[in-house]
Amino acid sequence: MAQPRNNALDGLRGIAVLLVLAFHARLPGFAGGFLGVSIFFTLSGFLITRLLLDEYATTADLDLPRFLLRRARRLLPASLLLVLLLALTGQVTQYDVFGAVFYHSNWQQIWSSNDYSALFATEPMLLHFWSLAIEEQYYLLFPVLLLVALRRLGSRRGPLLLIGLVLVLSTLGYLANLYDPLRTYYGSDTRAGEIAIGSLLALLLHHRPGVPARALTRMASPALALVLFLVYISTTTSSWVARGGLLGFALLSCALILGALRPGLYARLLVASPLRHAGVISYGLYLYHWPVFVLFGTGTPPRLLLALTTTYLLALFSYRYLEYPIRSGLFSTKIFLPTTLTLILAIGLGAGWGGWRTGSSGEDCFYGDDCPPTGTAWLDEPDSATPKILVLGDSVAQVTSWGLRHTKAASAEEVQIVGLGAGGCPMFGSAYRWHPNATRPWNKNCDLEAAIETIRTWRPDVVLVMFTLSNQVDVQVGSTWTNLTEPAGRAAFTARAESLIAAASAAGSTIWWSDAPTTTPQSKMLAPAATRAGAHNEAIDALLDEHPAIERFPLRSVYTQIPSTDFRDGVHLTHSRALIEAETWQLPRLLTSLRR
Repeated sequence: MAQPRNNALDGLRGIAVLLVLAFHARLPGFAGGFLGVSIFFTLSGFLITRLLLDEYATTADLDLPRFLLRRARRLLPASLLLVLLLALTGQVTQYDVFGAVFYHSNWQQIWSSNDYSALFATEPMLLHFWSLAIEEQYYLLFPVLLLVALRRLGSRRGPLLLIGLVLVLSTLGYLANLYDPLRTYYGSDTRAGEIAIGSLLALLLHHRPGVPARALTRMASPALALVLFLVYISTTTSSWVARGGLLGFALLSCALILGALRPGLYARLLVASPLRHAGVISYGLYLYHWPVFVLFGTGTPPRLLLALTTTYLLALFSYRYLEYPIRSGLFSTKIFLPTTLTLILAIGLGAGWGGWRTGSSGEDCFYGDDCPPTGTAWLDEPDSATPKILVLGDSVAQVTSWGLRHTKAASAEEVQIVGLGAGGCPMFGSAYRWHPNATRPWNKNCDLEAAIETIRTWRPDVVLVMFTLSNQVDVQVGSTWTNLTEPAGRAAFTARAESLIAAASAAGSTIWWSDAPTTTPQSKMLAPAATRAGAHNEAIDALLDEHPAIERFPLRSVYTQIPSTDFRDGVHLTHSRALIEAETWQLPRLLTSLRR
């Protein structure tokens, strides 16, 4: 028998989506609001599994085409509309469109090495589709495997063994990637464990409906308090998140679900109209909020109010006039399926074949592994009289070059800026790692030899070198792993620096070399952070002593004066602050080289 709609569970959805919105709005106290996604995962697993088990108990079978059609009616209309609008207006990349339409955005983030903590820097408008991708993958695979398990092993043992297998695979995924938080955060296998725990709860209640007794139900309120405490103290870089702690968090989500299934003060709180209303339109709130937040910004109260109001109105309109009518059968299957498939193919294949604008160009890209070099059209004019500045380094160099390119002088073409920074790009070595078991190759734009050749060809007036946190990791030199605290690492650094200096000197360029700021998250990303930062700056000091003509770019001292709220993640400045720094001191200081 189908279960009646539970308004308290709608309220729980409301809590989950509001946590995510608060996190993406960067409200104080909600740095762990991303945990709302985990609540969604566990709740989805519970509801889907309960639905399937009830159907099998009634009919001794599962109508999988009907199940998938319901999912499609529920999820696709609004998501396809959003993707289409963003694609047609040039707000997203072909790559992101393809991932969103075919529900593999989570694996795209892994393949591209796009750390979730960089969300507020790169602001890709479809990144939040990663969680929808994981849920959709579960919806596609789990019902099929559940039907096989039910038929072969029975209604009790079959689902239990299947869910147990998913949990084992999820745990193994965490163990195999202990030092790779990117992989564990986005992985379908690792995150499936949270959904499977919700499925396990549904199975338990299906066979023992009396389990949520009064004592268990009373656990819901303390569980909610603990959830809010974790939201307050956690960040995306918290070690417990990347090391399997989300499986334990799913148990708290189960307690929240159990409390919603029985009358009581906690359930009455969830049924409160604002929470329940947010839960009813939670899919639209989640779907539309991030693009709206990116477009409008949330850094000031007026902007935040505008972004939240717009998100709410879009979600409400979408639910009333798009999602609910189609889910309720507005179009027959003969109309809905061909239309939807045509849209999927048109949008997805159009993106795959280059039918949409590629999105962030080198000029617009703020920072990240996928940001291409910028302004290379000027390389054809090496003898131009307009002053030329080349910025070289890692993601901090990308942020700096973005600010310089958007200054008034650069916009008026009074100065030319080329940014050759690359996210996560050390100055030397063939690969790098934050931890011994998390080796990563340089990204495709990290090519210092090509940058040196650019200096020779373009002959910039000024070369600004900015390798910061990336030079403090372990790097592979030949077959040896080393770093700047060791003689081999120091020697490799010096050799590469000398080749860069020689090229710039031969081109007649003035060289500015940035020291390395010590930033907040370093200790979380890199255990010996203080030692590594000190060794890096010692190497830079020695280099500047050896070459008195090189100017010091004082990033270390300046960064200590900037409020933490003007950093996106403790390392990279916000757009507005990057522009302020570029206008007030960075560009004027670089241009003093030309005046001299």
